[in-house]
Order: sequence, then C-alpha cells, then structure tokens
Amino acid sequence: MSKTTGQHVQTAPSSQRCPLAKGLVSIAPLVNSAEETPDPISTNIKGTIPSWINGSFLRNGPGKFEFGKDKYVYLGLENNTNNTTSLLYQKVNPHMCVFCQRYTHWFDGMAMMHRFHVKDGSVTYNSSFLRSDSYTKNSEKDRIVVSEFGTLAMPDPCKNVFARFFSRFKIPQATDNASVNFVKYKGDYFVSTETNYMRRVDPDSLETKEKVDWTQYVAVSSATAHPHYDREGATYNMGNSYGKSGFFYNIIRVPPQEMEENGAKEDVADLYGAKVICSIAASEPRKPSYYHSFVMSENYMVFIEQPIKLDLLKFMLYQIQGKSFHKIMTWDPKSDTIFHLVNRHTGEQSKVRYRGEPMFTLHQINAFEDGGFLVMDMCCGDDGSVIGDFTLENLRRGGEDLDKFYNSMCRNLPRRYVIPLTVDEATPKDQNLVNLSYCKATAKKTRPGEVYLTYEELFNEELLQYGGLEFPQINYAEYNGRPYRYFYACGFGHVFSDSLLKMDVHTKELKVWRHHGLFPSEPVFVPAPNATEEDDGVVMSVIITPKEDKSTFLLVLDAKTFTELGRAEVPVNIPYGTHGVFNDMSQTDRAVPSWGGSSSGSPGLALSGDDPGVLLSTAPTRLDCVEATDMCNQNPHCSSRYRVMRQCLVGKEKDSMLDTNRECRAALEVLLLSPLYACRCKRGMKKELQCLQSYWSIRMGLTEGGEFYETSPYEPVAPVRQPDTLRLASIISGNCPDADKDCNPCLDAAKACNLNGTCKKQRSAYIATCNSSGKSAADAAKGGDTCNKKRCHKALRQFLDRVPPEYSHQLLFCPCLHGGCAERRRQTIVPDCSFKDRVKPNCLELRRVCRQDPLCRSRLADFHMNCIVTQHTVSSCPNEDNYQACLASYARLIGTEMTPNYVDSSYSNWTVSPWCSCKGSGNQEEECVNFLRDFTDNTCLRNAIQAFGYEADSAQNKDGSVPGPSATARPVPDGSTSTSESHCIPNDVQPGDDALVKKYGPKCNLAKGYPCTDESPLEPVSGYGGLIRPQDQPGDGSASLIASSHGALLPGLAVALLLVQQAV
Repeated sequence: MSKTTGQHVQTAPSSQRCPLAKGLVSIAPLVNSAEETPDPISTNIKGTIPSWINGSFLRNGPGKFEFGKDKYVYLGLENNTNNTTSLLYQKVNPHMCVFCQRYTHWFDGMAMMHRFHVKDGSVTYNSSFLRSDSYTKNSEKDRIVVSEFGTLAMPDPCKNVFARFFSRFKIPQATDNASVNFVKYKGDYFVSTETNYMRRVDPDSLETKEKVDWTQYVAVSSATAHPHYDREGATYNMGNSYGKSGFFYNIIRVPPQEMEENGAKEDVADLYGAKVICSIAASEPRKPSYYHSFVMSENYMVFIEQPIKLDLLKFMLYQIQGKSFHKIMTWDPKSDTIFHLVNRHTGEQSKVRYRGEPMFTLHQINAFEDGGFLVMDMCCGDDGSVIGDFTLENLRRGGEDLDKFYNSMCRNLPRRYVIPLTVDEATPKDQNLVNLSYCKATAKKTRPGEVYLTYEELFNEELLQYGGLEFPQINYAEYNGRPYRYFYACGFGHVFSDSLLKMDVHTKELKVWRHHGLFPSEPVFVPAPNATEEDDGVVMSVIITPKEDKSTFLLVLDAKTFTELGRAEVPVNIPYGTHGVFNDMSQTDRAVPSWGGSSSGSPGLALSGDDPGVLLSTAPTRLDCVEATDMCNQNPHCSSRYRVMRQCLVGKEKDSMLDTNRECRAALEVLLLSPLYACRCKRGMKKELQCLQSYWSIRMGLTEGGEFYETSPYEPVAPVRQPDTLRLASIISGNCPDADKDCNPCLDAAKACNLNGTCKKQRSAYIATCNSSGKSAADAAKGGDTCNKKRCHKALRQFLDRVPPEYSHQLLFCPCLHGGCAERRRQTIVPDCSFKDRVKPNCLELRRVCRQDPLCRSRLADFHMNCIVTQHTVSSCPNEDNYQACLASYARLIGTEMTPNYVDSSYSNWTVSPWCSCKGSGNQEEECVNFLRDFTDNTCLRNAIQAFGYEADSAQNKDGSVPGPSATARPVPDGSTSTSESHCIPNDVQPGDDALVKKYGPKCNLAKGYPCTDESPLEPVSGYGGLIRPQDQPGDGSASLIASSHGALLPGLAVALLLVQQAV
C-alpha cells in the first residue's frame, strides 16, 4: 500500500509484496564449475528453428569457482532426522589439499564464454574459458592469486610470515576476469567486467585475444560492461576517475569504426579516438556511488547516482584486514537518488539537479524524448545491499535455508521516471510539470535549480506472482532511444530467474513462458528480416536445470505470441550466467560451398562414403582463405583438425610437436588436402586481415625461420604489357630541363595531391597523426618518443589504401635534381615517427617481429615475390617486367614494422632501406646482409622507381658509358648455352620454393656478383636506352646502388612522351 510523506512516495518493500516461496528447488548445481567444449558440437533440434536466423548467440558468465586439487561436485540433498536437509558433495580428489582455494562470491568465478551458432535451421555449440591473466596466473599457481569482487587473494603460503604480512600493503591488482558481458567497439567484440580491463575475443572461435586497458586511451580507472550504441556507430560508456580535484563519473565516447575503402580492418584492438565528453563530480567524493549502467536517449544521457556507496577509506583498510571488495559497498537509505542530465552531443551537464527517493537500479529498459520530457524506464529495487548477497554459500543453500534467503531478498520491479527538459526561473514551484497523458510519474520544482521526481509503477499486480523482473531487453537496433511498446525480461520467482516475460508498457499486460525446474538466461530479441512491427522476430534464451545432468537447451520463442518455436538440446552442463548478445551474420555472411562436394565453379572437399573422417580433394580451383575457413568450420572433422593444428603451432616446442606428435601430424595431413592450404587473398578485399590470418595459421610454424623468402599470400599480379600506364603525370613532372635547378617534381606532386579532395584529406590526416604524440597522460609524463608510431603507421596505410596511386606514388617516387627535392621526398612519410626509432634493430630481428604480424608478414612476402631480382627479364624484375607489381608491393610495406624509406637526402646516389642494420648478427651476418640488400641493392626496385618518374639523376653523367642489356645469350632454364656457368634459379621457381633454391643456388641478384652474366661491359640493346644492369659493388663495399648515368626509358614510356609532345 502506497502512502505519501512529504515529497517521498513510500511503498511496502518489494519482498513483502511478492508471494513467499516455499520448497524451492536447490540451484547448487547451477554454480558448479563446468568443462569447456572448444570444438563445435551438433545439437538435437526439437520443433523448428526459423531458417532466416543466421548468427551466433553469445553468452558470458562465471564458469570455474575453485583452484587447487580439492574439488567437490554437488550430488544432491540428504534428509536429516530433525526435518532439515544437508547438501551432499563428493570430493573429486580423495587426497587432502591444504592450500586449495574457492571463490566466495558468484561474480568471482572465472569467465566462461558460450556460443550457439544458428544457421539454416541447425545449431552448433562451443564454449571456452577466457584466457585472462587472472585465469592463467591462477592456473599456473593452482590457487587464487588475483583478487576478485568478493574474494581476496591470499599471500603466497610459501613466503615467510613477514613477506606475507607486508604483501597486505600492496595495491590490489585489478582483474581482467571479464565475466559480465559481450560488448562491441569499432566492430570488434570484447568481453567486459567493471575494471579498467577488457579482453578482445573472436566471436566465432571464442579465442582470447589481447588485453585492453582503458587507462591507455582515456583518463578513467574503470568502465561499465553495459555501453550504449548510437545509429552512427559510436559507442558510449561510463568510467570513474579520482584525483586531487575529487571523484568523477565520466561519460566516454568511442568513435565509429574506420573501415578501409576495401572493407578491410586491422586485426587489433582499436579504441583510438575515445574521449571523455563529460565529467560529473560525485556528491560525496569519499563515498562515491556504485553504478552498473546508465541511460541514453537520442539526445541525452542520464547518470543515476544511487545510494549504494563505495567507502574509499574502507577500501584501503580492508586490504590490510584481508576483506574483499564487496565489503566496502554499503546501502544508505537516507540518501536521495540523483539524476544527472547531460546533452549527448555537446557533453554539457544540466544545471538543474533532479532528485528522487532512495532506490537502486542495475539495468535500464529504455529512454525516449517526448514533448519536452525525457521518459526513462528501468528495473528498480529498494534495497541495494542485495548485490553482496550473491555469495556461493547463499546460492548453495537448500531446503528451508534457501526459502528463507530468497524471501528476504529485494525484488526488482519496472518503474518509469519523467524528467522535464526545460526548467528555469519562471518554472512554477510545487506543481507537477509532467503533462504527458500516458504518464502518472510526476516532477515538481522544489527550489531554484532542483526538481523532485516520483515514479510510476510500470506493471500490474500479476507481475508480483512471478517475483519481479530483471535482465530487460528490447528491440534495441530500431527502438533504443525511441518510443517503444515491448520489452522482454526474466521473472525471478527463485533466487535465479525461473521464467521469461514479455511486457506491454502501454497496457502493462504480461505474456509468460515458465516451466518448473527450468532456469532461463537473459532473453535476447532477434528481429526478423523485413520486419514491419516492433515484435516481429524471435526471443532466444539458454535454459538450464539442476534436475537433470547435461540437459541444457537453446530456446527460441516467437516474440509476438511468446510461444515456443523450437529448441536445440546440447549434452553439456552450463553454469548460470550473466549477459549475452546476438552476433547477426545475415548481412556479412556469404554463400559458402558445403564440404559435401563442389558446386559449379566452386572448390571443395568431399567426404569419403566409407569413412566420414577421410577428406578427398575434389577441385583444384583456389578459394580465398575466408571462404576456405568458412568451409572448414562447417565440417566438424576439418574444424577439429584446424583447432588442433593451431594449438600445435603455439609455443616454443612447435617444431618438435609437428615432428613427433601424432595428433599434430594427422591434423596437418588433413589440412594439406583442404582448400585452406591452397587458398590465397586478394589485395584490398573485404576481410583482408581475416583472410591473411587464415592463410598464415597453417604456415605459421612451418616456414618461420626455415625460408629466406616466403610465398606471398596474395594472388599474382598480371603483368601490364604497356608500361606507359606507369603514371603519365609523374613522367611529365619528372621531365625537368637540365639547367632548371628550381624544378621540384616532389613539390609538384604535393600540389597535385592538394587539388584532389581524397588525397588532400588523407595526407593531412596522416601528417597530423604522425606529428602528434598521441600518448596517454601517464606515458607523456615519462617522456621518450614524441609520436605514437602505431597510429602513424595506421594513418599511412589508410592514405596508401584510399588514395589513387597516380597521386600517392608521385609523392613516393618523384625524381629529383637537387637535395631540397630529395629531402622533401624523404620526408613524405614523416620518417621521424613512421621510420626511425631510438635504437636501430638488427634486420633479422625486425624481420622476426614483422613475421609475427599477419599483415606485415604478408606484405613483406609480396614485396619479395614482386621485386626479387632475376636475370631473365630486361628490367631484372620477375613476372615479365612487372614494374607496377614491384612499386605497389613496396608502397604497401609503408605503415608496417618493415616500413622502408630513403635513407638520406641524396638525389644522385639514393638508397632505400628499412630502419635496421646487420650489427650484432654473429654467424647470421651473411643472411642479414642478403636480406638488407633486397632493399638497398635491388636492381628491379631501382629500375621500377626510375621508370616511374623518368629518373632525372641521369643528367649528372652524360658520357653514355653505362652498359646496357647484354646482346649475348645468358643461361636460361630452357637448355640454352651460355659462356659461363650459372647458379641462378629457373624463371618459373617462386621465392618460397626452398627445395629449388637449394638445387639451383641463391636467387639471381646481379648486384651481388653471382656468375649470372659476363663480367665485361655489355653493348646496349637498341630501343632500351641503357636500362640499369649493375655488375660491380661500390669501391667502399657499401650496400648503396650507384645511380645510372642515363634514366631508364622503356618503349612504352617513349610512346607516352611522344603522345604528350604531340598534344602540346
């Protein structure tokens, strides 16, 4: 019964309004540790799973609750003589474990990720523990070494008493055990908790990727696991900060994902551009409020400062006293709730303070604007101490103890608050300002700059029969921040949710799915294709039960009628979890041939009819690696072998694993027959990075260190038979009169770039990025580098990917007659940030680092493939004088760890090289020198650059003495005779074919003095104008190439110049 006292609207506690429970079934099995299922397994379908559903239902939550050898498994209840019951556990390990440790709170369990993949009416399931630092360290020590929300890590028992005592005074290490939710930033999935750490994950394999620290991007010490997303692709979140000025709640904005024009995206965590748009001062700096989420509409955000207080003094004392984090949280029913209103676009905080009676909220339902008001719906309770009640001891109670615990708990119920957006001095006092016809909530101005809010109960009495509700979800993509009608939630007629609810907020009517002994997870709404109504779609939930072992299933309900369509039964035990999302793949997935055979024109593998485990190659056509991976994942046999192979290639013992481990060898043999082994990638393709990752996943341990040259993962570039396509504009700007020392083709190239909108924008972007520090405040204080090389490299790659080569290549390869021009050319990529470093590494170490990154490794292999020097072509370039391929592969190295550049401002004797040397190479010096010479002493690359710009440094020497191509027959693999023995690789041998390299000797690099040509100068061949064919090293033994006395002018370029002259 409600009654009004002053401004407060008081109601009976929610626990008293709901029916008392009696004889609750024990949920202890739902908080037992589970085993992961890394390989996808099939499910048993009952009913019908709509065929239009295409994606993965991802779930997160605690999955491991102890470390050590002393582990217990729940068996059931035992009736005692005094009409009470006891829990029966069986020790898994019969030996006593003195130091084994168990978590105290349900939130503390190690994160376990689950994936139900739905496609074409079928469902597969896989799961994996998050390989967080917390999980890894605990596993290595076989005890709890990282503190969690409700469990404090104890000192190492192997330390002496003094060391254990002083360890109490160390600052607790924040956990990265991200067990709360799946979240998305810039297109990447992360699992998140409420510290400053997240973990990026692969939503398909559930593989754990890098750890992300919020403090490296914005000045916050933590962030929530419930961000909001706007329709432009930006993500909003909140985090805390604390300093001399006090405690602040900060609203964070992470910008939308930046896609390359080809649809590619880097396979790295990217929160760059994140910024704090508003900082809200805590009303009590020493006792800030705990919060789990926040409110967002189309134009506003609301932070709810609730009376769940964090006592910072206790936080410091409890570490010494050995108490856990949740002990510092207190519920203060004497404090009001404060609603802080912020403009989402400007970050401006309202000067009006909105207050309400004490309440706590974990999850908001929705918020929208209407007629000058902000309507907020949320799940609210009247006792915030409930958060600390979810200890494993309480959850594992049975009988009357469990009934008593549940009946004492606060129940959350849906409420509606309304904020008037326009309140000023003229606004009348003590009058209800809310005039929305459908709202009973009130808002009254009590004093200047303050408005008091009272709520409307967004339910009728029927909801109380289901114990209130939590975990609300809506049709988020279409209705978040907008007027809506329906939301879906879990009913809590038990400690854990025991029903699914659909609420109509217009009529407050309920639709219910409930079965005794079944416990559903948070419902997730999936809209139907071409939906016309808000509830056109399905609702998904994972159902678990303590009554039967391994009786989990994925439930699919018709969202409109709330009746069951189908279920997918999976024979595993899943602990009760927290939150989940649906990763919709209907927009990005492609039609992929099945493993059962090849469709027309498509490659594939067939399964042997006699043995389903034998794969037979059926088509030689080469797939891209994304398609090949999708095909493999569709077949359980290939998928499992693929996972085994990846595990075999991890760690220092990978070589021995492949040699001696039978399972690894068997997996390799299967995959060598699959399209994965023969797949390739297209430059600039959509999902290019994913394709490259798949390509190298098999080759990662097979070629690293074993091949000097690796086979490029990219498809070969077809040679262009008309070299006049080599950028006519560059030829014009390179055609300087000999006497005109003011001629500066590189300056002309910059002017041409500024006249093109795309080039100007992208060039300005990378110059600004490479010239700014881009460091966090903490890193800036330490000094050191003046730029963020990672961001600079990314900006350079975007420039080269998005700007047409006729502009970008002009800047990179413009010819020069004087040092000023050459210095401008050298500065093109802002080398102080993108190229140089404080220490010049060894080239082989730089190559090793490059080969650890799929993108850098691929581009280096592509450079070697397209620029390897050979004597079988006039230009020394492979693939029929393909200059374009060499220049493009060189340019694509820029923005990687192997970024090359001009080493100085020389214009007549220039050299290009990555930032490395062969100092300290030891017995690998020869290999290092050979690697470096592929840049500094590369005839193919030099000819390609000079041909591009009609290199003007030839004007420095006019005696015409430079030898041209040979008129004498040289060794070739077709059996022709030669005047001297050759050790060159045949022309059809690719750089990655080591066996042939060993047979025929090293690559035929004329600049290295290999006996591939005569030592005597050669007579020029008519029509080729003295193309560079260097034979001798410089007298000082350096790796530099002496520029030719005459520029390289190919027939096609001559034709192009003739056309220009005629046009003029």
